[in-house]
Amino acid sequence: MTRRVCLGAAFLGPLLGLAVLGLTIPRQSRPELAVLGGWAPWSTTAWRAVPWRPKHPQAVLVAAVLCLVLFWLFVAWTLMRAPKQVKRSWFPVTVVAWVAPFALGAPAFSRDLYSYVAQGELMHRGLDPYAHPVAALGPHSSVLAAADPTWRSFLTPYGPLALRLEQLAAAVGRHNELAALIFLRVVSVLCLIGLVALVRRFVHPGRRDLATWLVCSPLLLVHGISPAHLDVPVGLLLVCAAVLAQKRRFVSAGVLIVLAGEIKATALIALVVLAVHALAVGRGATFRFLAGATAALAASCLIYLRDPFGWASALATPTSHWNPYTPWSVLLLVVGEARQHAQLQGPSGLGPVLRGLAAGIGGILALWLLARSRRAAAGTLGMVMLVVFLSAPVVWPWYLLPCAALLLLGVGRDWILSCALGAAGALVALPIKIVPAQRVAVLAVAAAGAGVWGLWRGSAFVDRFDADGEPPQMSVAGTRSEGALTPAGT
Repeated sequence: MTRRVCLGAAFLGPLLGLAVLGLTIPRQSRPELAVLGGWAPWSTTAWRAVPWRPKHPQAVLVAAVLCLVLFWLFVAWTLMRAPKQVKRSWFPVTVVAWVAPFALGAPAFSRDLYSYVAQGELMHRGLDPYAHPVAALGPHSSVLAAADPTWRSFLTPYGPLALRLEQLAAAVGRHNELAALIFLRVVSVLCLIGLVALVRRFVHPGRRDLATWLVCSPLLLVHGISPAHLDVPVGLLLVCAAVLAQKRRFVSAGVLIVLAGEIKATALIALVVLAVHALAVGRGATFRFLAGATAALAASCLIYLRDPFGWASALATPTSHWNPYTPWSVLLLVVGEARQHAQLQGPSGLGPVLRGLAAGIGGILALWLLARSRRAAAGTLGMVMLVVFLSAPVVWPWYLLPCAALLLLGVGRDWILSCALGAAGALVALPIKIVPAQRVAVLAVAAAGAGVWGLWRGSAFVDRFDADGEPPQMSVAGTRSEGALTPAGT
């Protein structure tokens, strides 16, 4: 990346981020803006200074996010083409400027952050979130009014470590919802910094800048940092566990996986994957891994003495409403549109069939990956979690954040898949109201475009890096050299 591209990225990236936030935050509900106070106007000051107002803000929002994704792909492509032309003094400035609008701006794109604060306030008042929904705060609670009404009457599916973090946010805020929001945002930003440091530490030195840029994907910024989802700290813990497993420190890896599972239960998938990895190393490694996980599980019971496994009864809460982003639900929407176009009457009954078929295919693929994969532990874990999430009854874009980070510690093809996830995931679940067929089309085009771009451009510059981390050079005959990418952790 030349100095000109660095300077352009340092200025254009923040402008795109401010445009996305400026189109999103003014459309939030009044309770949300009441909790945010002066944070929301500050985030949209640059946008409010523009006299022009779009007639179709939803279409402009989609276009702005698409420009954000294309800009991110362009910089990644530049880093793949010429990794040693990066101006080292300018690249950190570019990354900080790229992340800054979403790290400093008001929360957007999801209302889960208000639910986190409401659960922390519930615990601060002495109520158990495993026995009382956030609606128990009463109608006069401002943060309850800002939370998503869909989930106000449901018990929390998060683990005890997540609840303790939310209670700490409420204690730091001292009944100030804005201070609690800022605390949780700071936690997400710190986890991002730790994630970048880990990935830079354990990838090839010639690919550190590229890995840093891929970590800070639009998926992470739009659906991770801005709404401060708990999947960001989960991703950090899982990456740490995978790295430790590759270093054969299985006791610490087991402890970190249980801690991640005490935030979100889906992280416990890593127990099975890394247990298989430890079994391939030896019985002693398996015993150490299971001993660390058991000790962490026993210690976690002390975190929440009243009901340490109360979240297990509420794990089905996310499945209580229709989720249009799983492959089976997308197929069901397409079939429904076809039936409506053909004017067919009566229920089709395909929902349970497609859900069961997706779960069966996902389970078979996950077992095949465990049995036949030659990836390192991090790459295998990322692929298995991705398959399980895509075949589950519910998937939201931020569920894929740990997968995208783990794949960056795998082989070259995993980097391509991580790049496709970072691009396509940012366009899903935007706060817009469009008909299902158009949303399916947007998702399909985004995923196909990111995949084609990755296979066309990425395989030539990522999968065949030579020992120095440089892209392959053209030989006299016109064919590329076959330098292999060394897997991380070997």
